[in-house]
Amino acid sequence: MKQALWVVNSSIIGLFVLSMAMLQVLHKEPPHIAKLVITEQQLAKKKHVFPPAHWEPIFKHDLFGTYVPQASKVTPKSLVTNAPEPKESSPEPIPEAKKPEFVPELVLSIKGIIIAADETHNVAMIEDEAKKEGVYHIGDLYKDGQIIKISRNSVVFLRSSGQQESFYLRKEDADLAMDGPAKWEYIIKKTAETAWQVDPESFKREIDSLGAFIDRTSIIGTAYQQGNAVGLRVGELTPDSLGSLLGLKKGDILLSVNDLSVAQARNRVTIFDKVCASAVDDVIIVKLKREEAEVTHTYKLSYISKAKKMMFSDGKAKDEPKPDEALKMSKMQERDKQAREFSERHENNGQQDAIAQIRKRLLENLRARLQGARAR
Repeated sequence: MKQALWVVNSSIIGLFVLSMAMLQVLHKEPPHIAKLVITEQQLAKKKHVFPPAHWEPIFKHDLFGTYVPQASKVTPKSLVTNAPEPKESSPEPIPEAKKPEFVPELVLSIKGIIIAADETHNVAMIEDEAKKEGVYHIGDLYKDGQIIKISRNSVVFLRSSGQQESFYLRKEDADLAMDGPAKWEYIIKKTAETAWQVDPESFKREIDSLGAFIDRTSIIGTAYQQGNAVGLRVGELTPDSLGSLLGLKKGDILLSVNDLSVAQARNRVTIFDKVCASAVDDVIIVKLKREEAEVTHTYKLSYISKAKKMMFSDGKAKDEPKPDEALKMSKMQERDKQAREFSERHENNGQQDAIAQIRKRLLENLRARLQGARAR
């Protein structure tokens, strides 16, 4: 029994040794597992895009014959749309007009005006409510008003509210500045069918530039005939406008003034300057075309005296009687009349004295300002 067990153990040991020897002979290192790195470009190349599935062929080639095709009904759509129902419009309320707000007018008095060759250098002497005088130029401020114009006889202020106020050197200038026929009654006077009398001084104070004349006479532009300029056309006129008072009508074409054509733009300024330089008793001849007929107007430059009022015992004012209606004057009265006419003709001497007084006041004000500046 012992001999058999030994044989078995020896066999097992031999097999173990043999297996270990074979293991050593047949031993191999296990393979190294490397990490697989796939870039986005490789992934994009390997990415398989499956085509979209089309199931319709499968239905049509049904092997069992269970597919029954159905006809699709197409309902045409109408391209005509119904007009929208109009909305009921409700009238918007008319806004109430705002009443203009005016500030109280300035309290001042024009004591003198000095005119320079350049109108921007004109000077006005103004007295305020405290009787204090000051020298002002265009652009200067007086309280809330700015001086925008200084002319021969007036000063124009632009207030903070936007309104304009004009103050005149003399009361008669203010009367001439009034709108309406009364203003032109002593400037233009009709003496015949195609003849007028024009007061040159009053006319110059009212119309101080060529642009003002064109605007007040409603001249709308150059008139052409067969492509050539022939004159200036007159537009719409009101009965009290300057053009109507000068005898012009709508549609008239001004041809020439004192035989100088107005068709050329360069002549118009020359004509205006010559008319302004005309003396008393000169006659201005204007030719115009009216309804295919040529008409000639004559304007004589002469002073138009303003009618004076006479007070009677009944307290009513009446116009001064005309010379042919008045009683004959005595020699003493004639001498008095001639003396008055002489003083009226030479009233410029008084104006020169007034200008001298204004200049004297200007110098005094300038000296006072210089002394005040030195004292500071």
